[in-house]
Amino acid sequence: MLWKKNLYVLCLAQFLAMSSMQLIMPFLPFYIEKLGVTEPGAVTVWTGIIASANFLASAIMSPVWGNMTDRLGCKIMVLRSLVALATFAVFLSLAQNVYQFTAIRALMGAFSGFNAAAIALVAVNTPEQHLGYALGLLQTAQVAGTITGPLFGGIIASLYGYHQVFHLITLINALAAVMVYSLIRESFGPGCTGRDIHDPAEESGSSPGQTPLWVVFVVIFIAQLSVRIVEPMVPIFVKSLYQDERFLSLIAGIIIASTGVANVLGAPVLGRRSDRSGYKLTLVLSLTGAGLLYLAQTLASSSWQLGILRFFLGFCMAGIFPSANAIVGHLFPKEKRGKAYGIISSATFLGNFAGPLAGGLIAARFSVHAVFPVTGALLLINAVWVVKSLVEPRKIFNPGQQEN
Repeated sequence: MLWKKNLYVLCLAQFLAMSSMQLIMPFLPFYIEKLGVTEPGAVTVWTGIIASANFLASAIMSPVWGNMTDRLGCKIMVLRSLVALATFAVFLSLAQNVYQFTAIRALMGAFSGFNAAAIALVAVNTPEQHLGYALGLLQTAQVAGTITGPLFGGIIASLYGYHQVFHLITLINALAAVMVYSLIRESFGPGCTGRDIHDPAEESGSSPGQTPLWVVFVVIFIAQLSVRIVEPMVPIFVKSLYQDERFLSLIAGIIIASTGVANVLGAPVLGRRSDRSGYKLTLVLSLTGAGLLYLAQTLASSSWQLGILRFFLGFCMAGIFPSANAIVGHLFPKEKRGKAYGIISSATFLGNFAGPLAGGLIAARFSVHAVFPVTGALLLINAVWVVKSLVEPRKIFNPGQQEN
């Protein structure tokens, strides 16, 4: 089936793109030192600035690229994002100071927009009844790349040097671009359906009586914010539970990775389940489960307890974003999904931007332990928001799409 072939190729491209973007993370603070910033406090500040600049630029530009996806087609925008990642990686290797490096990272975030383009391509080429499964599988590829990228980046940087990592980023994304160009066939052309996207009947966006896009925007923003509040604090919390300095980094790495592994395992399962039982139900249960597990982590008294709770948390998190993205897919006709997913991607990037800042402020004002109940409460409030504000979408935009 054509849609399955497209999905599997795009999942591999997603894995390659996400892993390439994570390759520099293990040595980013050390590379900043090579660029002339030597004071430890300044290194920490610049590390945060560089990461935030990337997310903020992506949040600003995602709706722009999403709108262009509806006008020019989904495949061409996936290729554009991969070429942008490959090109700016070359420029990163040429940066002479931290200001240039930060500016290039911001431009990389602004011009990439890979996730929104990939989700849109899947959403407009997958039969409606398989949308949850397809988006879940795409998230599996994304998380798998996020997990493996830092590992290989650290190995390559240790063996061959920092600049070789930047060259590898270029090579990986160029390979992914060739693969997408050669193997993916769109079911629809520009505008995703070949229809006039300025049809006055479609200008209002989602169908009357269904959930407005801003409701899903809030859901995804709070969910991503919650995840990013806690992530930077996990190693510090592990240190309070595990006193042996020799294996502290290893234990922290295993606990962090357990969440990603569970996410990889759970996303296709919960995505397929949401296609059958409903996206709203899956979303509410996932948010509730994640909120309760964050509250339970506050009570963890050992590293193994925290690891088990973080594993089950990953499984719950696997049901949030595919379900929310599937809801967006059913709210909008195919020729408007690019813009919709561009806006939704902005919610993700804004959560990535604000989360670490909020987590740092909460930990500094209260304690590291405080971030867990705050995050749990946010997710439970998010679940209530979904129950009150989100309507299970009517699957009406399926004009006889074939499964081949």
